[in-house]
Amino acid sequence: MLRSLIFVFIFLSLTLSANTYNTKEQSVFGNQKLPNTLPNDFTQQEIDSILKTKNVHLQYSYYPKTVYDKQKFTIALKAIISLENLTKIETIFKDAYGVKVLNPMNPWEVSTDDEHIYTNKFEMIITHDEFQLPQIKIDLFQNGNYKESARLQPKEVKFKKIMVATKNFSNILAEDLTILGQKTKQYDNDHLLTVMEIEATQSNLQEFYLEGYEKQGLESFSTNALKQTIFYYVITPIFEKHIQFNYYNTKLKTTINVKAPIVLKEDLVSTQTDLNPNNSGFLFFKKVALACLIVLLLIALYFKRSIILVIFTLIAGFVFIKLMLPNPKMNLPKETHVYILPTKNSTIFHITSTDHTVEILDQKVDFTKVLFENEAIGWVKNERLQKGK
Repeated sequence: MLRSLIFVFIFLSLTLSANTYNTKEQSVFGNQKLPNTLPNDFTQQEIDSILKTKNVHLQYSYYPKTVYDKQKFTIALKAIISLENLTKIETIFKDAYGVKVLNPMNPWEVSTDDEHIYTNKFEMIITHDEFQLPQIKIDLFQNGNYKESARLQPKEVKFKKIMVATKNFSNILAEDLTILGQKTKQYDNDHLLTVMEIEATQSNLQEFYLEGYEKQGLESFSTNALKQTIFYYVITPIFEKHIQFNYYNTKLKTTINVKAPIVLKEDLVSTQTDLNPNNSGFLFFKKVALACLIVLLLIALYFKRSIILVIFTLIAGFVFIKLMLPNPKMNLPKETHVYILPTKNSTIFHITSTDHTVEILDQKVDFTKVLFENEAIGWVKNERLQKGK
């Protein structure tokens, strides 16, 4: 009897022990899946948004802490996308006001190191004192079909409005500004033409303006990441020795003075808008030299009759008469574009508001150099010229 009770006791103990070891431990998180490690600067709302998506993580790589009035600034984004056969990433900017996105269609670029990492940079500018940066949303398309989305809430940035009450302010706010190069050539008898290549970082360089010059303009503009570059022309008096302007340095928080010396290059090219030949000293000496040559040839003919001397005298006389004749004149209708150089991509520095009678100075294949009544010189397209009535 006792033996039977011991056997039953051992059997029950083994049964209970087996049930204990087969019981699975219950997680304190229940059925929740832990997210991958996320950047520390994500807000809780962004983390919640990422947890809802399965194939994309979107984050800021860079954004400015402070922005200034009229200053162009850049935000950089990074997206980690695990989708295969990704055919399109569409970027949408929502709920923004007082701010303009300058390149909203900028394409995403895949990383050379990891095919799942995509980057993009968007340029913006504040247009009003009261503003809100946009919420950024990307839509993913797989094999041409919409798959899913991810969103980023706007970052809070400080805004400063700069009131620069300084002379020669160029309208520019930038972290840095440098004149990469410049070239100066003769424009006419009283003026020089200078073209400057200017580079700036985090700037509104397209608004560059030089105070005190009537004829100036933007030749070209390009941007690369955080830097912008312009080619800017200005026509200055021939006696001026330098171009001077100020810009506000947002990094140093002060106004910086830039002084660019004007150095005239002597290597005038054939297409350059040269001196007015009517006022050229070289033309005057050419006329005097020809007149002296004709006199000497006539004296030689007086003492010696020669067919060669006659031919040279006639040629010199023909050239002298041609130089003494006034340049032909033609009519130029209003709304004619006047170019700095005789090329299609040259800057238009003037558009005529009335009809003009102009003097013809030189001609190229498609352009004619003309002299206006006020002695201004420029190039116009040949088809714009009309014969005088």
